[in-house]
Parts: sequence; C-alpha cells; structure tokens
Amino acid sequence: MDGRSDRNWWRREYLAAAALTGVSGLAGCSGTDDTANGDDPTDADTDRKAGDDRSPTESTAEQYPPLAVRESSIGSDQLAIGTALTVTATVENVGDESGAFDVELALVDQREEIAVELDPGDRTDVSASAAPMTVGEGDISVNGERVGTVDVVPVASGDDRTVGAYYFSWYGRHPHTWQGGEWSLESPYTPTLGNYDARDDAVIEQHIDWCHYAGVQWLNAVWTGPYSPIDKNLKNHILPHPRADELEWSIFYDTLIISGIYDGSSVDLSEERVANELKENIAYLADEYFDRECYKTIDGRPVLTTWLGGAYTGDPAAVFAEAFDEAGVDPYFVVGIGGRPIDAVELTEIADAVTVYNPYTPRENIEEVFLDQLESTYRSWYLAGETTGHDVIPSVIPGFNDSELTHVDRDNPILELSTERYANACEVGDKYADGPVLVTAFNEWYESTFIEPSEEFGTSFLEITADTLAVEGWESPVSEGVMVTLSFETVVVASEISPGTDDDREVTLRVYELSVFNDGEKLREVDVGGPEEGVDFVRGYFGAETESDGRTARWLGGRPNSTLFFEGVDDIDRIEITGWAGVEMEVSVTVDEEPLGTTRLTEQYETYTIG
Repeated sequence: MDGRSDRNWWRREYLAAAALTGVSGLAGCSGTDDTANGDDPTDADTDRKAGDDRSPTESTAEQYPPLAVRESSIGSDQLAIGTALTVTATVENVGDESGAFDVELALVDQREEIAVELDPGDRTDVSASAAPMTVGEGDISVNGERVGTVDVVPVASGDDRTVGAYYFSWYGRHPHTWQGGEWSLESPYTPTLGNYDARDDAVIEQHIDWCHYAGVQWLNAVWTGPYSPIDKNLKNHILPHPRADELEWSIFYDTLIISGIYDGSSVDLSEERVANELKENIAYLADEYFDRECYKTIDGRPVLTTWLGGAYTGDPAAVFAEAFDEAGVDPYFVVGIGGRPIDAVELTEIADAVTVYNPYTPRENIEEVFLDQLESTYRSWYLAGETTGHDVIPSVIPGFNDSELTHVDRDNPILELSTERYANACEVGDKYADGPVLVTAFNEWYESTFIEPSEEFGTSFLEITADTLAVEGWESPVSEGVMVTLSFETVVVASEISPGTDDDREVTLRVYELSVFNDGEKLREVDVGGPEEGVDFVRGYFGAETESDGRTARWLGGRPNSTLFFEGVDDIDRIEITGWAGVEMEVSVTVDEEPLGTTRLTEQYETYTIG
C-alpha cells in the first residue's frame, strides 16, 4: 500500500472511531493544560496500553505470556504524516499449553490487536497497517517489545509554494462561548474535536498535526487588539506551545473588530485618535510578535496582513508608513482588497502583496458564478502585478454558510460546502500563486470556511489541500500578449454626473463595446459586460453593470489610467471604443508603452477611433 489514497482511508477510519468513542487521539483533549504545567504530551509512551503503568522494557514474557517476538519488519523508517505504514512480526508460543492469544501491534499513535491460536512451539506471522498522525519519531512495538522506530514527517510542499491558512483562536473563551458553551451550534457543521477550547494544549497539538497532514506550513492568526482574549490566547498559550515552532505564524489584523466598523463605515485615519490607535497597535505587534523565531517572514521581513484595506480613509498609506517607521519595522505588508482592482485601494501604495480574506460575495447566483469570479479576480491581479510590482497571494474556500449564526444578524446566500468546489477553487488559487497561497480558513466555523476535520467531511478538505496546493511545479498561467493603456485627461466623481446619488467613484469613460485591429483585421470584439476569452481588464476599471435596456457596460476609472491585456495578440494599430465620457476630456492610448494616438471624448454616446 502506498501514497495518499492509503493514508486517507486509514485517517477516515481513525476519525470515525474517534467520533464514536469520544477519543480525539490525544491525551488531554478534555481541556487540561498539561504542557503549561511542564508535561509535554509528546513525551507520552506510545508503546503502553491505556491504563498500563509497566515499562515497555520489561520482558515480553512477563507482560504477554507465553508469546515471544522472533522477527519483525517495518515497511519504512520515514514517511509523511497520514501515510499507511505496515508492520509484520513473527510470534512464537513459548509456553507449555495451546491457546488463543492477542498480539498487540502499536504503530506510533495507533494500536491493533490480532487474535492467534498457537500450539506450544508454533509460530505465526501477524501484520497490521496504520497511518500515524503525529509528527516526530515514534516507536513501533509488538506486545510491548520495541521493534523499531519511524520518523513521521509533514507532507512536503513544493519548493515554490508555501501553503498558509487563516487561524482563529477565539473558541471556548469569552465571548466565544455561545449557546452555553456549545459554540459549534453557531455553525451548520460540527468539528471532530467538538466544542473545544482553543487554548487547550492537546487541541493546539492536534491542529499542528492536521496542518502537517494538509501540507500547511503557515498559520495567519486573526488578531483583535492588544490584551484582547485572542491576543492573550496567542501570546500566552498557542505560540509558547512546545510544538508551535513546527509551523510559521503571522498576524492577521482584524480591521473590523479592532476599529468597530460593524456598520460598514470607514476607518478615518485623519482622526488623530484613530491614527494613534493604529500606531500603538503596530508598535505592540513589533514588540510582542515580530521578533519571535516562529514568526513568518518573506524576504527576511515579518509578514503583516490587514483585512478590509479599502475601509481605510484619510491618507492610509502615509499613516501606515509612519506607524511602521515609528515602530522601527519594515513588514512584508499584505493588504486585503476584496475583489477590487489593485489600484482601487489606496493602501496598496505601500503594500508588497494583495489578497482577499474571503472571496465569497453575497450574490443570489453565487453558486453559478463563484469559480468564474475567482478566476477573473486573480487573473486581473496577476496581470496588474506585472505592472504594479505587487505579489498576489490568492485565497481559497470550501464554501460559505453563516445561516446558523445567532450572535449576529446575517442573511447571506449560501455557497454550499463541497469537496468538488474546494478542489476547483484550489486549482484556481494554485494557478495564480507563484508564491504563497492562503486557505480561508483552517477553522472559521461560524461562516463555514473551514478545512479542519468535521463530522460531515472528515479530513477531506485537508487531503484536497495537500493534493492540490502542497505540490511541486508552477508555470505562468498567462501567454504572451499586448497591454493597451488609456490615459485620461481627468476623472470625475460619479455623483456629479448623476445628481442625487451618493456614488463617490472617480470615473472616466462608460464603455459598452471595444474592438482592436491590426492591418485592417479585427482581432478582438469585447462585450465588456461579461468574461471575454483572451481579454482582461487589468487596472483602472469598475465592475460590469446591466442597464435597464439590457445592455451591459462598465465604468473605467478609479484612477486616470486604465489598462487592458489582449492575450495571444502580437500587435495592435487601431482600437474602437463605443461609449460616453463623464465629462469632455482627452484620452491617449499606448500599446506596450508605445503611443498609438489621441482623441477627444464627449458626453455623447458614440464610437471613438484611435490609431
């Protein structure tokens, strides 16, 4: 037996048994803090029967008369966590009487008993297979006699890929003790570990092993402010865990909770109090987290991710830069921008990378459009990053379902959790991640964006993560093509065009159709309302809209320059654009930075030709 398929089968059987017996596979999962008291759970004697206080070095005859182990073989001395391991042994009845006997084979963290019938002096072979789920050197024993060891290692990721996951440490502590402590009732799904306390040493250890099983090397831990319950959990319990340094950890700055913008308002950094709070928080993170040996770095710089980067106003790039400077840090700054273009979020001016915490959007047809929307977003970011210099860190989810929440009011369309959808989303994320990729999330149960094992899905999401993201090899998803940039004379606020609205977008040209030519041949004709094969809006654009007459259109804008990419095109000598401008203005067009021409746009709907 070999590989992923065998480890998956064994792990499903193991979890099923654990769910039925109430055993998680780890001593102490009931809530004790053994490690905090100086006892390392990893020192537990895996050769010993439950309740047996005898040393495994005592003679076999004393522990398991009258059998003796004569020969043994172990399938491998090193294997990836969750991979099937087979042990075979020859046992002999060294007693004076015939009988039926139990042979116990202990394989690291799992045991199997096999019944044999032997006459005096007779021998027989016994064999067992299991998939060890604890990283480290583990003992193999037969009837208490150690016959060898095996080194259980994490699932290996490719050299060009780091797999990370968002991590939530708020469960089981105020205020996350909903439903009288049965907080998982706030989710449609049930964790295999039940309503656990995130500070429990055994839970932390199990999470680390499950990360190893999935090929997850990095946990991006949500943080809600200095001295908050989550801060205390991370600082005092999770990161000091003796096995925490098996993974890399970083801070995911929860803009919503820290700033209290539950009503959807902005975080106005022009207010001195708000700016000072940000600076104090950055200084606190620098002092308490950034210098830890297990803290995640990229290019030697501590990684800091902020959620809702578009929620910051009041010159956020300058204020964040000042906060970093005052704290004496130069973080690798990852800004969450939702599904927006890179240059539509001001904070990206000082960002090293862009991401989206959760690529779900509350659309009624989200089931139908989710994967196309995911692909379109990451492709446009990838192309834009070629010109802006930003790295792209895609995120992937198995689905979204917050329908069981009671502690907050929600009414969002459901994106059903699905192993098939998750595998497809992972393929999209892998396609556009030439560096790290993030999973949303390891354990966000309230919104059902988890890969942590559950009663409903077992370890399926962990296995998909390992098979699709923790892999070798990557190739650019984009072929050669041509970049076309439209540089507008000015921008105009949309509400000035449509008085009485509160649309504050800075727009330039309302586009309905766009065609490109070379030597008189039409190369592409773009319906801007939908995905077009070989055509990408890269920078300076807003989403497509359907007008009352059924026509689709979109505004260019957000900045005075808009860029489109035409894949598979060698050259363009003319473009035609149908639409109208927000105000009369001039537009200049370049093709791969070479001037194509200039024309005057008006507020009248017409077709403009450049080149």
